Amino acid sequence: MESRPPPVQVTLGGTTALLLMQLMRELGTEDGGGVISRALSLYDMVLRKQRGGQRVCLFDPATGAMSDLAI
Repeated sequence: MESRPPPVQVTLGGTTALLLMQLMRELGTEDGGGVISRALSLYDMVLRKQRGGQRVCLFDPATGAMSDLAI
């Protein structure tokens, strides 16, 4: 089984902290670390797909419109 590194403390700027709190409220969680982990995993996936020459898109089923996700 893969061992995990120990927890670390991260200092967030005010705007980032407010965004984190907003996302926590919208997701109904008090686990800020979990929200950060999910966000970083999504960011990592987008970067990997783009490096591999793939597109990551948002699709609006109501209109059929697609928008490339650019990072």
